[in-house]
Amino acid sequence: MYASNEANGNTSDRELHLTRLFNAPRELVYQAWTDPLHLEHWWVPEGFSINSEYISVRPGGSWRFVILGPDGGYYHHEVIFLETVSPDHLVYMHHNHNETDQCTITLLFTAQDKQTRLNMQLLFPTRAARDKVLREHATMESMNQTLDRLESLLTKIIHLHYKLK
Repeated sequence: MYASNEANGNTSDRELHLTRLFNAPRELVYQAWTDPLHLEHWWVPEGFSINSEYISVRPGGSWRFVILGPDGGYYHHEVIFLETVSPDHLVYMHHNHNETDQCTITLLFTAQDKQTRLNMQLLFPTRAARDKVLREHATMESMNQTLDRLESLLTKIIHLHYKLK
């Protein structure tokens, strides 16, 4: 079945999808995905921290960062930006240098009144790679925790913005 899916251009067995509605304008949600001052406050799940080494958000640009895990381990990552269309979408390849995990991530930011719908697609090179990440890294739970942290940051930014007016 996998071979026939691949031959037909069907990648569904290599994908993960997540959708989230944020109570924030899409320009702000997009900025939270591209500004290192924001990224370091929400990019990782609870118990983890992140340190950006370099970021250049443009096609061909990269973001190199280290995640400190609750186990004391350091995990080196790199994002290579493929498409950056503010505030519409981002496409990037995410690579974990400690392992062979890699995937291409597409983020679509859609305005819905004063809210933003984020559609996120992770595309892995193989079904086995997707399944390994799901099995070994609790990927869906981690992504939901991370997006919960993003939602919390966006709420704080919006409240601060209105207090300053």
